[in-house]
Amino acid sequence: IFFGGVWSPDGHLLANGSYQHGVQVWQMPAGTRRWVGQAEPISICRVASSPDGRRLVGGGGDGYVYVWDGSDGTLLRRLVGHDGPVWSVAWSPDRTWLASGGGREGGELFVWDAHTGARLYSLHEPSEVVYALAWSPNGARLVSGGSDGRLRWWDLRREECVRVQQGHQGKVQALKVSPDGRTLASCGDDG
Repeated sequence: IFFGGVWSPDGHLLANGSYQHGVQVWQMPAGTRRWVGQAEPISICRVASSPDGRRLVGGGGDGYVYVWDGSDGTLLRRLVGHDGPVWSVAWSPDRTWLASGGGREGGELFVWDAHTGARLYSLHEPSEVVYALAWSPNGARLVSGGSDGRLRWWDLRREECVRVQQGHQGKVQALKVSPDGRTLASCGDDG
């Protein structure tokens, strides 16, 4: 079983999370597997490539956030703090922060320093599980989508939710902000 994939910025690599096989990275267009990012048989629920393609982050079913070197799969960091599976990960546009979301019986939304692995923010997410994350182009806002179908806009300087909007009936599966920051696309279980 494969979970959400992501292309490298240059379009030559495709990475995907998998059930009990970590992260797999494929050389395209040949389709040859270059590396598997985790030796232990874990599930990686979601992956994201850094804006420059040098790093890859994965949210683990075991509650950890994994950061790998994007060229050879060397594990650089394992971030600890989630109580449940990590269902969503996202790099800030300037590569300095990572966001991770998940949860089991209470939404968990964390922002990490991408260089040190220190947790910078723990935001109170009202939905049970955070399934989707997207950064604004300037990195000042983070949008989350949860199991309750709502979209939430977070102002990190104030460490608070500044907007809530019902987006879907059922969980929000994916979010994408346009490059100019004026449009947000979402998809959910309601089709």
